[in-house]
Amino acid sequence: MNTTPSFYIIAYDLHQPGQNYKLVEEKINQLEETCKILNTTWIAKTKQTAREIYDLVKPALDRNDRIFIAPINLATSWWYLNSDISTWINAHK
Repeated sequence: MNTTPSFYIIAYDLHQPGQNYKLVEEKINQLEETCKILNTTWIAKTKQTAREIYDLVKPALDRNDRIFIAPINLATSWWYLNSDISTWINAHK
């Protein structure tokens, strides 16, 4: 675990069978601060590492599902999203 929170992008594709989107979202929402920016893409501000985030979400995934977790820098990011999401990003960068 990091001592200072970092921002991560979390993106996933859930494939048949299963596709338990609700459980994946519940797992992601266990992180300190989260914002769903697209259908299956989130930003999380957390002290956890990318591997720790994966370990948290992994029980909600099937073997054929895919996930990508990477640190991001909101200060140098660009986006075109709805106003609620933009407000969240601006408040956290």
